[in-house]
Amino acid sequence: MKIEINPDGIWYHGSNCVFTELRENSTVTPWRGLAEAFSHQPSRLNYDDNGVISHNGKENGYLYIIDEPVTVGVDIYQHPRTTMDPNAEFLTRRPLKVKMICELPLSALTDIIFVRHAQSVYGEDDRNRPLSEDGLKDRQIVLEVLKDRKIDAFLCSPYKRSIDTIKPASDYFGSEIICDERLRERKTGSFEADLLEKRWKDFSFAENGGESLGEVQKRNMEAFTEILKTYKGKTIVVGTHGTALSTILRNYNHDFGLNDFLRIVSWMPYIVEMRFDGEKFIELNELAYIDKNL
Repeated sequence: MKIEINPDGIWYHGSNCVFTELRENSTVTPWRGLAEAFSHQPSRLNYDDNGVISHNGKENGYLYIIDEPVTVGVDIYQHPRTTMDPNAEFLTRRPLKVKMICELPLSALTDIIFVRHAQSVYGEDDRNRPLSEDGLKDRQIVLEVLKDRKIDAFLCSPYKRSIDTIKPASDYFGSEIICDERLRERKTGSFEADLLEKRWKDFSFAENGGESLGEVQKRNMEAFTEILKTYKGKTIVVGTHGTALSTILRNYNHDFGLNDFLRIVSWMPYIVEMRFDGEKFIELNELAYIDKNL
């Protein structure tokens, strides 16, 4: 994205602290929206070609402007290690006077981290299938991803493979796992080679003795909508399954189809984070996966 510099323009700084002087080596920018995003202290921030910013900041912030004349190359200079476009991010060479122009309260954003279970042992008792030896090893990636996060609750499908996948992480945080029957995997029926494609073409179609994807989506979304209301502004882990998760993703992206499901079908575990403002979906980020087809 092209960012123009106006020598007489305004320079912004975003912070979650209150002060009247900006220290040397602080970040300033001519882009107000970027400073506003920085004020929320994100660990991840990106923007598209239209300047639409997304980030994972969770702090209330303050927006400042530099309150004295500055010259590019003298008082401020381009950040030498920035990953952003030219003219987006500058550093100060000396302390500068600043003036707070507004507070930036952050709306209560909710982060849902879905964990599709690790590899399991296949058998007729779908509810009680244990993790395989590989699955018991691979589930450690869940703790690696989560250990530096603030996790407020662990929810899960009642199926053993899902519970066992997130158990080391819930133990690490000293949190119980709350199971919800509605988060269970799709009930399967008779098997024929072309049934998978039929189900994805028609969400109301179900094979003999099985559930349709529409039925799976309905009960999972009922549970998920309650989760968003109950845990508003929190960070929640949800232990889930490949098909159950795919129907939730389909609810927020109607283009999600069979090819998208097949893309992730061998990823066990698969960890994906969805961010919401209230019940409004904001963004999705894939955090980690282990491809068991490799």
